[in-house]
Amino acid sequence: MWVHMFHKKYVEGSKNAGKPGFGPFPTFYDKVVSRKGIHEYCEVHGLSIDAEFGFGGYIKRAAVLACMANAFVRLTQFVTFGRLAANHRGLAYVISKP
Repeated sequence: MWVHMFHKKYVEGSKNAGKPGFGPFPTFYDKVVSRKGIHEYCEVHGLSIDAEFGFGGYIKRAAVLACMANAFVRLTQFVTFGRLAANHRGLAYVISKP
């Protein structure tokens, strides 16, 4: 959670970050929401993934911060041997039932 707070306050510039009534708020994820989870779910339920798209952009307003964030994310991808991929931030799927 501290990472979300740091990003909201210092990267996005939200002065009220963390105060009551202001984000970031706690996040909870189910396993199926992950990339691996959606692939497993489709396999178990007889669905096919026809297309998968990933968005990897992180910061748009400051070129220096954008370069640093991009380098950090790519380094994370390298260190985790691709388990955490740089372009898996916003995923969209086209799923069909044969």
